[in-house]
Amino acid sequence: MDFLHRNGVLIIQHLQKDYRAYYNYLNFMSNVGDPRNIFSIYFPLWFQLNQTVGTKMIWVAVIGDWFNLIFKWKSIWSCDGLFMCLVCHGNGCPELHCQSNG
Repeated sequence: MDFLHRNGVLIIQHLQKDYRAYYNYLNFMSNVGDPRNIFSIYFPLWFQLNQTVGTKMIWVAVIGDWFNLIFKWKSIWSCDGLFMCLVCHGNGCPELHCQSNG
């Protein structure tokens, strides 16, 4: 997981440093490719044009969101005590510190 995080940070730094001239274009493409647009714009449009394509598009979006959720859970809940930290925070429970196993 550290390998993916480290390389992701390097890619983002590279894009920010070397592609400043393309900021407006990249920002526009980021907004166009936003997953929430699949549910609100692209799916209704394509479903009216072709039900098969629209149905496949919504399934890809649902499965992609599901995998995104699972991977976030994996990265967040990888520490055993984190659940207790989140549940007890602000409820008068003693503060727990999550330590990495690696």
